[in-house]
Amino acid sequence: MVESAQETRVPPTALILVDVINSFFLEGMPNYYPAATEVLDPLRRLQAKARETARLIVHTVERHYPGFDDYEWRKLPRHHFIGDPDAALYKGFEPLGPREILCAKRRYSAFFATNLALFLRAGDRAGHHCGRQDQCLHSRHRPGCLRQRPLGSSAARGDQLQPAASRGSFPRGHRALFRRCCAARRRARDAGMKVAVVGYASQDYVVRLDSAPRPDRTSTILSRAIEWPRLGGSPAYVAAALMGGGVRDTMLISWVGDDRESERYRAILRNIGVDARGVGVRSGKTPVCILAYEPDGGCHCFYDPGLRQEPEIDDNQRALIAAADALCVTIGPAGATRQALALVRADAPVAWVVKADPRAVPRDLAPALAARADIVIFSRGEAAFVEEAFEGDRGAVRRPILVETRGRKEVALSQDGEIDVIPVDPVETDDPTGAGDTFAGGFLAAWLACADLAAAARSGAAAARGMLAERVRSSRLD
Repeated sequence: MVESAQETRVPPTALILVDVINSFFLEGMPNYYPAATEVLDPLRRLQAKARETARLIVHTVERHYPGFDDYEWRKLPRHHFIGDPDAALYKGFEPLGPREILCAKRRYSAFFATNLALFLRAGDRAGHHCGRQDQCLHSRHRPGCLRQRPLGSSAARGDQLQPAASRGSFPRGHRALFRRCCAARRRARDAGMKVAVVGYASQDYVVRLDSAPRPDRTSTILSRAIEWPRLGGSPAYVAAALMGGGVRDTMLISWVGDDRESERYRAILRNIGVDARGVGVRSGKTPVCILAYEPDGGCHCFYDPGLRQEPEIDDNQRALIAAADALCVTIGPAGATRQALALVRADAPVAWVVKADPRAVPRDLAPALAARADIVIFSRGEAAFVEEAFEGDRGAVRRPILVETRGRKEVALSQDGEIDVIPVDPVETDDPTGAGDTFAGGFLAAWLACADLAAAARSGAAAARGMLAERVRSSRLD
């Protein structure tokens, strides 16, 4: 029998890091907001000092078992499942060495009825750890040191903690996750919920030009995307952002050719966690799109559909759409869009991510989309197209939620005749491809998780900003 290492006495003060996970600090995740990152540098300094002085460091993280009932589901949407990207520790805050432990918890308190409470109480009885009931707590909420104690009976009811200098409860500050009352059909984190995204596939070739193209004149390519080609198409961007926002069962319904590139397209989807079972193979070539940006930001788009025939929904895709709990319609074949609207369940929410192309969305299809959609997401340049769609749906008794992106400035939200304008923080980039669709996916992920519209808009903006910022960083490293 191997002897265990000699037990050592733990210093009297421990550093407890609470929920330093992707969900709160990684752009595009469901509970990220820019101000949260202000605590990261102080936390890094505390962690470094604790390691330097051999203090006990406890990384306590909220993680739930997929597919099982949990205490928090009585009042909160389902979240932070074991193995999900949002529940992973944020980079740089992983446990290192024997003086650091990981304590998983299934409720948002760091102390009451958690494994950490057992660990500290056991250490207290043995004369180890901090030897006291209040601990030095540092978390995502604020960089300060809080001396806190559980609130007896109220802790049993709701896991509240009381700061030593206050009688108030501990502030969360993350409205998207802690909504007490939502419609069950909008809980994207419920076990088994599936969201289907329908539209054209594409592999993108993106370049930036020194001048606007003209006949009989050569324009020089100043730069091109690092990924050549790059995963593209409206549904792929939307699906990726839904996944990034915590919607684990996101299915892409699209079509690729019977060529070598088709497997590459599906492999990239699988690598980012998107379910590619609904990507059908058809005779022809996988579609490609060439996007050439002028110096003033204008874009020339050249799309090759590649396939020999206009694709329709096959039996496999039909079954996936019929089983979906929510549907997102992007630009795609008109016939397939009609089929998808007919197949989706009557109680399933439908989102229409608009592209003002009358070839894909003819005059008779746009009113049908407007009539069925619960949310319509479009750019300022597409507002007239959307308004015309509603003109064709004069019999509607209600209008869906309207979300209008206004470039780099703001997002306008319209519901029941009331308009709210949310400012956004722009990212300087020469390649904004996919920003609108990424916003749509981030918005929908938050809305399906019961966020209010303003919070959903901020989540969408954060998803788009995170995608663009990462693209800028990658281009600088190239």
